[in-house]
Amino acid sequence: MYFCSGSANLHEQKYNGFDIAKTVELLRRCAYIEHSCVRALAGWFLKVPRWERKIQLGYLLFGHAERVYELQGRLEELRGGHREANMEPALAQLGKELVHAPDEASFLRGYIWMFNSLSEFYRDYLEVADHAANALGIRYVRRYVSYIERELEELRGQGYSATKLDPHVGTWIAHLSSCLPNQEA
Repeated sequence: MYFCSGSANLHEQKYNGFDIAKTVELLRRCAYIEHSCVRALAGWFLKVPRWERKIQLGYLLFGHAERVYELQGRLEELRGGHREANMEPALAQLGKELVHAPDEASFLRGYIWMFNSLSEFYRDYLEVADHAANALGIRYVRRYVSYIERELEELRGQGYSATKLDPHVGTWIAHLSSCLPNQEA
């Protein structure tokens, strides 16, 4: 899965770096997905029965909330406005769907699938961004990638992976993937 489609695809850049308009577009997408993860984790935090899992979800929620706060601050500096303005409908649908997983296992693996995609998006940003023009964005994103990789490693260490799926969970991830055009689980 990839959070960019059409003109927003990072690998279709004809030059290195991003202008202000493209930076705002990409930061809005990231802030929206990060905020969608906050909403979903907050809902599932209340629903999961195991205390240890609640603590883990709380830490993940806090990490996303920190990134949302920083991204929103950066958007305000760039006069980017509200993070949901002009959001692509398919991406908005994906953000809303994550919380509606049928069970805990489906939610966690769907969340990991989405989190992996966010990490991939951030890494791709680092490849294309210009070190002078996009220096502040690069600084933020490098930190985000290190945090996300550590959080994903902790989830994998507990046996959760987007690759080990039972058919029920695979169906949920296929549903999430279908929210975005031309995506595969």
